[in-house]
Amino acid sequence: MRITNCTFRNNKGECGGGLYNYSSSPTVTNCIFSDNTASLYGGGVYNDQVNSATEFTNCVFYDNKAEYYGGGMVNEDAWPTIINCTFSQNSTISEGGGGLHNYLSSSNPDIKNCIFWGNTAGNGVGHQIENYQSQPVPTISYCDIQDCNTGGVWDANLGTNVAGNIDADPCFAAPDANNYHLRYDSPCIDKGDPDFAGSNETDIDGEPRVINGRVDMGADEFYWSLADFNLDEIVNFIDYAMFANAWQTSLGDPDYNDIYDLADNNTIDYNDLALFCEQWLWQAAWTQPLGAMMMGQGWSQPMSQSRIQSLGLTEGLYPSALPKQPQTQITEPDIEEIIKWLEELWLTQDELRKMISPAEWQEFIERVKIRY
Repeated sequence: MRITNCTFRNNKGECGGGLYNYSSSPTVTNCIFSDNTASLYGGGVYNDQVNSATEFTNCVFYDNKAEYYGGGMVNEDAWPTIINCTFSQNSTISEGGGGLHNYLSSSNPDIKNCIFWGNTAGNGVGHQIENYQSQPVPTISYCDIQDCNTGGVWDANLGTNVAGNIDADPCFAAPDANNYHLRYDSPCIDKGDPDFAGSNETDIDGEPRVINGRVDMGADEFYWSLADFNLDEIVNFIDYAMFANAWQTSLGDPDYNDIYDLADNNTIDYNDLALFCEQWLWQAAWTQPLGAMMMGQGWSQPMSQSRIQSLGLTEGLYPSALPKQPQTQITEPDIEEIIKWLEELWLTQDELRKMISPAEWQEFIERVKIRY
């Protein structure tokens, strides 16, 4: 069974307020568990008699509560695989395991590339992870766990320290507003498992899972569009005006700047313009709700998918997340499509006409057309 792109919110139960998983092996991917309540155990999820085939990947658990054990999750005679998940602000009222509670000696989950931060246990024991009477011994690698390394010594009560675990504020974008995206200064960026094999996977927002050659910790993979030239967290008319000013400049020209050379060919040309169009209205993940796709949100219409495909842009919606790559040759029909899109923007967007004068706009369009 597969559970993908789901939100479990404001649910209640005795065990497993959000999800009760008994003797089955689901794969749970890109899901959010929030504000669920268990009157006994496992506010977010209760796993009962499940094995390693049960996987939780790219999931976020926050503000889940349980009366006794496991605000975020309980594993009873269960050893699921938990990869790139974020547990924060989960809590128990009476007992331990604010984030995660493992019960019985067989409950040894494999926990990798995860964040446990800001969870609380009512009895003050095992705020992030608790193992009942020290019987379970989960394996933990490349995770950020609050207070796991106090005084430079690993807390063995958490489980086996395999490799790469850290104890540092993950720098969430806005945890008070339930925004658990990573900020640009997060220590979790590029600190996940260096042997992570999911290079073709995506994070909870649908963005590429591996950006700079190494996976991040947590459900969010930090990404910033290279077309956001002024770093204001959105690709819009301001960035377009900056790009237009550098149009058709080359390395050595006074107005040339490498930041506009998206195709990395030492000149600002049609290849860069095609990539810029694809990034149009990209918005930073941390300004959006978890799980929301950023493309298509903003002030105006992005280039249509049919036009993107007609330009041969096959690297996905976020090509500039990868190292700059020379693109295939842009043809005359491609340029005609781009010009048509640009003219539509000029005719329909008041904001653009306020920022760029008609004379400046016409000059830019003529410079785009000049070769054809």
